[in-house]
Amino acid sequence: MTTMTALVTGGSGFLGGLLIRRLIGEGIKCVSVDLKGPKNECNDSHATFVVGDATDQGLLFGLASRYKFDVIFHLASQIDFAVKNQKTLFDNNIGCAKAVAETAKQYKIPKVIFTSSNSVYVGNRLKRPISELDTPAPVDEYGRSKVQSEILLAGYSDFFDYISIRCPNVIDAGRIGMLSILFEFIEEGRKCWVIGKGEIRHQCIFAQDLNTALLQCIHYPKSNVF
Repeated sequence: MTTMTALVTGGSGFLGGLLIRRLIGEGIKCVSVDLKGPKNECNDSHATFVVGDATDQGLLFGLASRYKFDVIFHLASQIDFAVKNQKTLFDNNIGCAKAVAETAKQYKIPKVIFTSSNSVYVGNRLKRPISELDTPAPVDEYGRSKVQSEILLAGYSDFFDYISIRCPNVIDAGRIGMLSILFEFIEEGRKCWVIGKGEIRHQCIFAQDLNTALLQCIHYPKSNVF
């Protein structure tokens, strides 16, 4: 049986690192492209970490020519509270999607799996749970960049199968950022302030559940948005 090889953009991020370890555990070789190196050294011969920009078309072409990828997991993304310029965020995220799509087209990579975001629904004020049939209503450049990236990738459906998963906040051990502040408050027994009566719910997804879904997408036989 031939070993699969995956390109992971954003492989040094929180989810990217967990996904690569999961893929290796499934016997899939991984090549990561990220602006930063891996946070934890990975000496596994099945993982290669390339420090570079996922918008760099030449870089992705070179890697695709060398490694013959079977699937691309497109995780790389700038987030709104980590940049000062919202236009730069939008252009970067669209540029990444374009580079990934052109690489898959040029090198006949059959599957592109994209981690979008449930933030595409932020402007949708329905008094019921969101469904997959609801129209996206982003309110910021991050959400708009996710919607436009989905549209861009879908435009290449004649060349490869494209799957988008609109993820909520991802949680797991090692999660940093805003959620970690809440967890530290709870661990320290500090008062946690809530809005109103505390009836507002915030949806999250466990990283390993998301990784299971991403793995299942490899064998999903068509394009779709979940």
